[in-house]
Amino acid sequence: ALFDSGKGSARSWLAQVTYHRAIDRRRQLMSRRFYSSVELEEAILRSEEPLGLTTLYDDTVEAVLGKDTLRRIDESLSDDQRKVIHLHFVDGYTVAEIAEIIGQSVGNVRNHYYRGLEKMRREVFAKNISRK
Repeated sequence: ALFDSGKGSARSWLAQVTYHRAIDRRRQLMSRRFYSSVELEEAILRSEEPLGLTTLYDDTVEAVLGKDTLRRIDESLSDDQRKVIHLHFVDGYTVAEIAEIIGQSVGNVRNHYYRGLEKMRREVFAKNISRK
C-alpha cells in the first residue's frame, strides 16, 4: 500500500525500505547493547563464506553507474557534503549524531546532506540522459 509507482521502480523502493529497516534495527540493537563491535568482528572472522563472495559485483553502485560517474559524483560534492553523506549512509548515524561528530549545527548538517543528495541526483540523471 505504501508503494507509489509514480515515484520510482519497485526494485529501488524495496531496496530503500530494506535499507531503512536494517538501519533502524541496528540502532535498536545498539541502544540495547545487544552486541559489541568486538563480537561482530569475531563473528565475521569466524564466518565460513568470505565477505567478498557475498556481494555480487553486478549489484554494486559501481557496476550500475560506472567508475567515471562515481568519480564525477565524488568530485561534485564538497568535503562537508561527502563527510555527512558517508556518515549517514555508510556508518548509519542520524543527523543529530553527525552534527555532534563534526562539530556543526543540525541545520548545517541537514543543509550539507540535502545539497549533497541533490548534486548526486543531478550527476546520476545526467548519466542516464546521456545514455539515450
